[in-house]
Parts: sequence; C-alpha cells; structure tokens
Amino acid sequence: MQTISWSLLPIFLVLLASALLSLVIAVVALQRREVPGSSALALLMLAVGEWALLGALEMIFVDQAAKVLCAKFQYLGIVSVAPLLLIFVIQYTRQERWLAWPRAGVLWVLPALTLIVAFTNDWHGLLWRSIYPAEGSLHGLLIYEHGPWFWGVVAYSYLLTFLAAWIIIWGFLRLEVSYRQQAWGMLAAIAIPWVGNILYLADLTLLPGFDPTPVSFMATGLVMAWTLFRFRLLDLVPVAREMVLEHMSDGMIVLDGRSRVVDFNPAAQALLGLGENLVVGQTVEKVLAAWPALIEDYQEEKNLEVRVDAEPPRILDVRLAPLQDRLGRRAGQVLALRDITQRKRAETEALVRSTALKAAANGITITDREGSILWVNPAFTHMTGYAAEEVVGRKPSLLKSGTHEVGFYRNMWETILAGNTWKGETVNRKKDGSLYTEEQMIAPVRNEQGEITYFIAIKQDISERKALEQLRDDLTYTMVHDLRNPLASIGFALEMFNMLGQDIELNEEQRGVIDIAQKNAERMKRLVSSILDISRLESGQVPLKCERVVLSNLVAETIQLQKPLAVQKSLQLKANLPADLPLVMVDASLIGRVLQNLVDNAIKFSPQAGSVTVTAWHEAVEQKVYVSVQDSGPGLLPEIRQRLFQKFAAGSTPGRGTGLGLAFCRLAVEAHQGRIWVEEGAGQGTAFIFTLPLGEIS
Repeated sequence: MQTISWSLLPIFLVLLASALLSLVIAVVALQRREVPGSSALALLMLAVGEWALLGALEMIFVDQAAKVLCAKFQYLGIVSVAPLLLIFVIQYTRQERWLAWPRAGVLWVLPALTLIVAFTNDWHGLLWRSIYPAEGSLHGLLIYEHGPWFWGVVAYSYLLTFLAAWIIIWGFLRLEVSYRQQAWGMLAAIAIPWVGNILYLADLTLLPGFDPTPVSFMATGLVMAWTLFRFRLLDLVPVAREMVLEHMSDGMIVLDGRSRVVDFNPAAQALLGLGENLVVGQTVEKVLAAWPALIEDYQEEKNLEVRVDAEPPRILDVRLAPLQDRLGRRAGQVLALRDITQRKRAETEALVRSTALKAAANGITITDREGSILWVNPAFTHMTGYAAEEVVGRKPSLLKSGTHEVGFYRNMWETILAGNTWKGETVNRKKDGSLYTEEQMIAPVRNEQGEITYFIAIKQDISERKALEQLRDDLTYTMVHDLRNPLASIGFALEMFNMLGQDIELNEEQRGVIDIAQKNAERMKRLVSSILDISRLESGQVPLKCERVVLSNLVAETIQLQKPLAVQKSLQLKANLPADLPLVMVDASLIGRVLQNLVDNAIKFSPQAGSVTVTAWHEAVEQKVYVSVQDSGPGLLPEIRQRLFQKFAAGSTPGRGTGLGLAFCRLAVEAHQGRIWVEEGAGQGTAFIFTLPLGEIS
C-alpha cells in the first residue's frame, strides 16, 4: 500500500527548504538576543518553519487521516505567525508601550482556543465543516470546507498583519535610507505569503485544494535573509522617536516655517514651567511670551542663557537652530533647552572657592597623586619666594632643608596614600636659602570611584611663633631657676628658725607669722613647679611614659592622699568604678596628678558634710574610658565658666587657687589625645569629666 505521493515531490522539497531556511534565520536571530525583537523574530521563523514542514508532510502523505493530522498540527504555526509578527515589529521599533502586559497576553487567547478547536473539530466542525478529496485530483489533495471559526482566525490574523505593516510604514519610512530599506524588506516578506493566502482563499490556485501559502514561505525566507544580511536587520536597530524625544532630559520644541509649534517633548513643558499650556499649533510668540530674548532674531542660529521664574527658578541654556528641507530652504526652527542651573551654581561656587583660595593667608598647594605641583596660591609665593610658574610641574621636595630624616617624609607619604590627613611641622628652605618652619596639613582628594587623585596642602609660616615660644620657654626656665633658689633659701631659713624657736620663747602671734610664711613659701614653690610643668606640656617637651594601668589603683591612691582634707570637712569621699573596667594606656604620674587636682578642687568647693564621687565607665565603640569627678558644691561662677581651663583662670572668690591646676589637667589629658570638660546639674554640684585611651597613642 502506497503511503507517500511522489507526484508532489517538487512542492515537498520547496516546503522542506523553506523550513530549513526559516530555522537558519531563527538561529541567526537568537545569536543577536541583545537586539530588541530578535527573540520574537526567532520564534516567528520557527513558527513559519513548522507551518512549512507540516505542509510538506501533508503534501507527500497519501492517507487522508495522516494529511488531516498534519493540517491540525500546522495550526501551531498558523495561529502563531501573526501575533509573533506584530510582537517583533513592536519590539524592533521600540514601541513596547503598545504591548504592555496584559495586552500582550490577549494576543494569544484566540490562537490558544483555535488549537483546541482544530484538534476537536471532529466533534463540532467549527474549523472545517467537511474534508474530502479534490475532484479529479491525481495528487491526493484534500478540499477543506471551512467553518465559521476558520474565517474568524483569518480575520484576526489579517488584522494583526495589517497592524504590523502599518507600524512598519509609520515607524520606518520616516527614517533615513538604511532603515527604509529594512522596512521595504520586511513589508515584502509579509506581502508574499499574504498574496499566496489570498489566492488560496479565493480558490484561484491551479491545483484544487492546493494552499500556496506555506510554499510562498520560501520566498519570504529568502527576502528575510536578504534583509538580515544585506541591510543588517538586527545590526542597525532604529530608535523610535518616542524613545529619544519623550525620554530626553533636554527640552525640544520644533517650529514650522510659520513659527508654529509642531512638536515638543515633556521636558520642554517642565523646563519652561508651561505644563498643559504648551500645545501644538501655538505660535512661538505666544509660547515664549515671557522670554522675548528667545524669539528675537530666531531666524539665525544662536545660543542663549535664559532665567526662568519657575519653582524652583532655573537657568536654561537655549540653542536655536534652523531646520532646512532637502533643497536647503528654511523649513522651521528647533529650540533645544537644557537646564544648567546646577552647572551655573557649581561654576559660581568654584569661582568663590578659587577667589577664597587665592585670598587665603595660608599657603595652599594642589598636587597630583605623584606629588607634582598643579597649583599654588599667592600666599605660597609670599611664604617661599617661588612664583607659581617656577613650581608648577615640580615636586614639593624643592623646599627640603635637609633637617628631617628620610623616615619623616616616608611616614608622611604612607599616611596620605592610605587616605588619611597628615598634620605636622616642617622646616623648609625658601628660594633665597633661608630656613623657615611651616605648620601644614595635607589632605587627599578622592574621585567618585574612591581613588585618590590629588593632594591639598595648607601651610602656615610659624617661624615667628616658634621664636616667641622659644623665648617664652627661655624666660620661663630663667624665672623658675631664679625663683627656686631664693624660695628654697627662704624655706630653709624658716624651717631652721622654727626649729630654733623651740628653745626661744615666742608668743602665739609670732609663731602664727612664721607658720604663714612657711605656707606661703611652699605655695610659691608649687606655683613655680606648676608654671614649669605647664610650659613643658605646651611645648611638647614632656615625653609620655605610657603603660597599661589599672585605673582603680590610681583612684584609690588619690582618695587615700586626699582623705585627710575630706575628714576635716566631714565629706564623703567615694569611688564608683566597675570591676571589669579595662586597663588604660597612660602616663600614671601625669594622670595621677590630674586626679589629685580634680579631687582637691572638688573637696575645696564642696560644702561641709557634702560628698565627692569618682566614677568611671567604658565606651567600647570609642575605645575610651570616661572618668568623672563629681562634687556637691554650688557650681561655677559665670566669670570663669568660659575660660575655665585657661591659665590663671582663678576668679576672685577667697580660697581659690592659682588657676593653673585645671590648665595642667587640660594639657595632660590632651597629651593623651583625650578631652576634658565640665558639666553642671541643677542643685547637684559640678562634674569634671575626661577621657583616657585604651590603646597606643599615635
């Protein structure tokens, strides 16, 4: 029994070649998946290939049941071609807003139902009323008497195909030549099977029952291949006008030859603050009435800056350019609007900064990452004697005096290259060869990626200050030296007189005078020692001997030393330190004196039967220990509150000291890179609080 009809072999081969060609085009499209519409094109060509392949099998099979089964499976491709064609065209022309979900899903409702109808046609005959062999046919072709569902599918497919063709004509033919060639190619690819299908539906084919539609896919495939490779269908992708114009941040207004608005984008409305007042057909004079500078002499190309009193106010860069037709005649005008408010603000701020930098009293240099000088201000020239043109392009090392060791500069570079700010004093050499001391801070500048690109150095000539500090130190040491010896002699003489006084009868008044003299001599000696200590701390001449110290031991020792004074005033002297307080890295001698000064002050200014409390706590995040000395006194006088930690800030109240104790405390704490301050509570006395480090002091 014959199962294959060889009489239709030529048509079978054409259909098979069409299927293979469709498969090749689908593979090429998938290789360009990043191009909009390429996936839809690949699926479209697979649907075309499936239709052609099943059509080929239907042609060559003799058995009617096999032919009908092939016809049913052909509907997988038949119902998919039109929706996929529309999807491809929409995606390729960047009109995705027409295909937003759920509208895209609606396209597949009728195709899905059609597949169900096709495979259940034997029950209802909606797709084919009857199927029978063509009269007089020697090739075994079948006549399909179409039912109502078939004509609905035809109408639906033609509707989607017409819509795809219209999008191509509307979207492509307005573009330049290379895109118009793509459009003609796709229109031809659509029209060829269209013609074949119309011939079939009109029963105008040479062979009764023969559907030339799948055969025409061979020509469709060849045209698509030509368009794909010759006109670079998936390489030159057109960008729809809406994708460019509608989403531009710059405003665009297009005028015709009569100065009427023919097109604009939302950005133009927003930038000019016109909102719904900007409409097509208005004259430019009406649209831009508030900005006459924009419409004066707009026949010529120009560039303007316009201030727009919108909310917030803006500065616009407006470019007016004429439009010309192909013959070079003026056809209209384009107004391009760009918001340059931020740029103008940045330019103004940059000008202000530049002026400030140039006028700054401190010398300023800007270098690149390698250290080459890019810019210096006039103060740098005044400080060093070098003009800007003499140093730009050179390294700051031209100022080296040879005073510092190599390690000094290595530490400087390691610090700033690590992204940290370096501060210090440097002895440099001026252009005339003289030395000077500068205090400078070098800060790195990072770009948006966090990379260090520049360094800014701020310099101050402190030579005079250093000379004055040296003079002060010399005077302090001289004064201390000249006072210590006489005070020691006075103290010794009073001590001897007091000892001899045991054998000499002195009345009570005489002994009181000697006692006062001794106390004042001791007070003067302490004052001289305090002056020397503070001078050394200010000049950094006191090397810290830091070690890990149990703070509770220092506090206990302080309380033990101050206990006799507390007993005299019936004060409660308490310590409140947690047992798990970590060790602090301090100079025990200096911090011990800080505690003694603060506790001594607290006892002195607490009322009879009051209390003094020393507390401490640990801040893990800051890696510091806080220490508080709280008294129950009346609080601070307004006259000294603002200058409390300055030297000689003692006030006028009887019983106050020299005013050097708190100054010493501040300098000692700051030497440990801590800080000290005072807090007052309503009716709760005064608390002096300072911080101590847990780790090494840098």
